[in-house]
Amino acid sequence: GDHTSNCRQEMATSRRRQGVTAATTLWLVAIGHAWRPGVLFQESSWRRGASRVGASREGATSLLYGDLEPVPGGSYVLEPASAPKAVVHFIGGAFVGAASQLTYRYVLERLAKSGYLVVATPYRLSFDYVSVCDAIEASFQEAMREREAPGEVIGVGHSCGALLHALLASRDERRSRLALVSYNNKGATQAVPLFEEVVVPLATEAMRDDDATPAPLVREAIEAARGAASAAIDLADSLRPGPAPLATLADLARREVVPIARQSLELADQLPDLLREVADGARDFEPKPSDVRRILRTQLRARDALVVQFETDAIDESDDLLALLRDNAAARDDPFRLAKTALPGTHLTPLTQDIFLPASTVATLAQATDLADPALRLFRDRWLGQVDLFYDKLDAWLLDDPAPPLA
Repeated sequence: GDHTSNCRQEMATSRRRQGVTAATTLWLVAIGHAWRPGVLFQESSWRRGASRVGASREGATSLLYGDLEPVPGGSYVLEPASAPKAVVHFIGGAFVGAASQLTYRYVLERLAKSGYLVVATPYRLSFDYVSVCDAIEASFQEAMREREAPGEVIGVGHSCGALLHALLASRDERRSRLALVSYNNKGATQAVPLFEEVVVPLATEAMRDDDATPAPLVREAIEAARGAASAAIDLADSLRPGPAPLATLADLARREVVPIARQSLELADQLPDLLREVADGARDFEPKPSDVRRILRTQLRARDALVVQFETDAIDESDDLLALLRDNAAARDDPFRLAKTALPGTHLTPLTQDIFLPASTVATLAQATDLADPALRLFRDRWLGQVDLFYDKLDAWLLDDPAPPLA
């Protein structure tokens, strides 16, 4: 309607006409320290299979992939074992959100096991947030085209994903509930150390076409490294069963390591375009942080929001977000429930993975069930402690068990 049009126009007025592609942002973040590196995935390179928790893919559940099913439009869907309570649309943080089906797999699987239909939408981040929101919304709608939404759509976002969900909820009312985790709305110069002093000159020099500079040699070296890595992955993929336990190791390499390694090559594939965009003049996200704050203060339309903050997080801006949401609530005629929780952990806690394989699998690989099981269980409990606490808070909120009231 008019509200959606006005919101989109306001967001668009401040954006750069020459938006920076995801490759640019991935490289900037890799240089900085605001986000941990991840892997960008494309739907065509994923094996399709059953989407239900615990179901099989190609005869065996993938230990690293889980059972997220790639669907038309680029999203990944994980269905619960029974009729879903609601739809949870998940958007990850910058860079790692390009592979949210893998980088956030543990939390996504817990959501599905709790009875939610999970739609995780990977995205290629651009400094043009309008185009990013457009792409995410189109992917989500395509994923839901042949699925009947059970009740409301709940938006769960981490870091930049929290910001994107808030912007999406400023367009319409379909995301009636939001869980905004480790919200971040920093500009590029704040997020990337020495952006103007180091990053921009490096990108400009690397993308020069002058043969007198080292730039062509750098690009050739990148291509050579990518070719060598691809050849090594092809070799691993060609492994065939042999005597046990080599057969088990070969199967693990083909089923788990090879597909993920193939996906990781996309980082190298993006590097030339990434450098080109920075060299062409992109300098900051648009809408600018001040414009984002104005949009959330005046146009956010969700009716229920949980703000999650971790105690050790230097780039978190949840307190600023909460102030904006309170201003939004005060200016509205309809009720808007707000809750905030602070948890032990860091900005990366939602990315924690269950790296401990089942004891039976470890036994198959190491032939040491009796020794491996108790130690793995102990380390697993400690490793997952903070992310489990985060999930418990999220699950309680999803079940309409209110978080502690705000002061």
